[in-house]
Amino acid sequence: RSHDGKVMEGQKSNASVVNTTEYSGHKECSETPSPPQHITVSNVTSTSLTVRWMPPINPNGNLKFYKVYYVYGSGSNTPAESPEIKDSLTYHLTGLTPYTNYSIYVTVTN
Repeated sequence: RSHDGKVMEGQKSNASVVNTTEYSGHKECSETPSPPQHITVSNVTSTSLTVRWMPPINPNGNLKFYKVYYVYGSGSNTPAESPEIKDSLTYHLTGLTPYTNYSIYVTVTN
């Protein structure tokens, strides 16, 4: 109370954002994860290669799956994509065109 008897509201706490679709103590996250880290390519042959990566620094929730995208040439073509990759940080690409340059990137979904 103030000196004149009025009730004074104190400072507000920081907001805690909660989504009403929460269940079992897991919070749904509206932010996307940061990109996978340290992508490397190994075991390169004329028609196949292995892609490896590390998880994102900021997952922003439970990670559901990764996908590897790859495109040949200058990258102006539509990239092909792997199926959803769960419980692995490696994917082996096969059926590639011999002696062709590919651009490869990995995404993650939460």
